Amino acid sequence: MALHLNLNHELEKVRAQRRRDPFKLSMIGLMFVAALFVVQYFWTMTQTAIDTYQRDAKKREFAKLEPLATAAAAEETELKRKLGNSERFQKRIESRFYWAPLIQLVMETVPGNIHITRFAGDVNAEDPTKVQFKLEGIVAGSEPRTIAERFRQKLGQTVEKRFRNVNTTFRHLDESSDTVQIEGKPAPTASFAINVQLQHGEPPAPAPAPREPKKH
Repeated sequence: MALHLNLNHELEKVRAQRRRDPFKLSMIGLMFVAALFVVQYFWTMTQTAIDTYQRDAKKREFAKLEPLATAAAAEETELKRKLGNSERFQKRIESRFYWAPLIQLVMETVPGNIHITRFAGDVNAEDPTKVQFKLEGIVAGSEPRTIAERFRQKLGQTVEKRFRNVNTTFRHLDESSDTVQIEGKPAPTASFAINVQLQHGEPPAPAPAPREPKKH
C-alpha cells in the first residue's frame, strides 16, 4: 500500500501562522498603548488629587489668617492715626510760644516816664512761628514824641536779642493836652501804640544748592 503525504496542508498552516503574527503584534501594541493611557490617567488623577488637597489646605489656612490680617490692618491704621496725632501734638508743644519771657523783656525795656496801658498779642494760626503783639501807653516828658521813638527803637533792639525778623512800627503817636507832674513840674504827654512782629523757633534749614552739571 502506497503512503501519500499532504504537503499542502502544512503549507496552509504556515501561511495562516504568518497571517496571525502581524495581528498579534498589533494587538500587543494596542494593549501597550492602552496601558500607557491607563498609567497616565491614574498619574493625572493622583496629581489632581494632590493639587486639590493643597489648594483646600491653603484655603483653610487663608480662612484662618484673613481675620487676623484684617485686624492687623485695622490696628496699623489706628496706630498710624495715633502716631500722627502724637507727632502733631509734639510739634505744637515744641513750637508753642511762651509769652512770659517776652513780657519780661518788654517790662525791662519800659522807662519810668512811660506807662503801658494795654498789651495784646496773638500767634499766627497758619504759621505758629509768627507772633505779633501791640503795646499801648502814655509817655511823659519835655519831648514825648522823641521819648516814644527812642522807646520803640530800644524795644526792637531788645526783642531782637531773643527773636528773629523783629519789626516795630507805630500804629499811632499823638500828643495830648494832658500833663503829668514829674519832679514837681508839669510835663506834656503823648499817647502811642506800637505794633511788633517777630518769629520764634529755629529758622528752617536752607535748601541744598542745585549741583552744576559736570563738564565733559
